[in-house]
Amino acid sequence: MHATANHEGVLVDDIVRERASRHGQTFTLDLTGPAGGNWSNGEGEAITMDAFEFCRVLAGRKPATGLLAQQVPF
Repeated sequence: MHATANHEGVLVDDIVRERASRHGQTFTLDLTGPAGGNWSNGEGEAITMDAFEFCRVLAGRKPATGLLAQQVPF
């Protein structure tokens, strides 16, 4: 699979925005890789990780703590 910002990046952006609306807390998110990007809504918890790993965690496929514990079904 060849991931691109124009395809997978759009999906990751949707997931990030859904997650932010669910927990309502401030955060700074730096996702790496071709589907990554930077998001922030204040000076909250800072998270840096691979974009696909982020999606696996939010889908409940890996254990999570802090703001990452808020799952997003997709």
